[in-house]
Amino acid sequence: MYKKILVLVKVSKGSNKAIETSCTLAKQLDASVHMITIYKENSDEVDKLSVKRMEDAVEFCKTNGLSNVTCEIVNIKLDDDIVEKVADIASDFDMILMGHCKYNKIYKFLRDSIAEDLIRISPCPVMIVTAECGGAK
Repeated sequence: MYKKILVLVKVSKGSNKAIETSCTLAKQLDASVHMITIYKENSDEVDKLSVKRMEDAVEFCKTNGLSNVTCEIVNIKLDDDIVEKVADIASDFDMILMGHCKYNKIYKFLRDSIAEDLIRISPCPVMIVTAECGGAK
């Protein structure tokens, strides 16, 4: 049923948890994992920490017995919506797995939630794994 898992990677505790979960789940389901990190065109540069985290994540999965894991840097236009782009990419996958930080209400009010928005428009199931992050309650 879930043979192709898409994982969003950035530098966060939530993303770390998503990476670990995706590797474990993919091994149990005999599935493949494709990790992506997104940056906006014309920004100063690719978020090098996110790219490094993604490369380390691929190595982590392979070291832990998952051979079918790939990664990609997705470049989007400055005015493109990240959530719509991820949903478009996800049309080729059976599941999206992503991390989400638990923040207190004030911080949450000030910050957009890709996870919450993606749940609304995703063409496939979305699994959210949560982690305690800075500002959490």
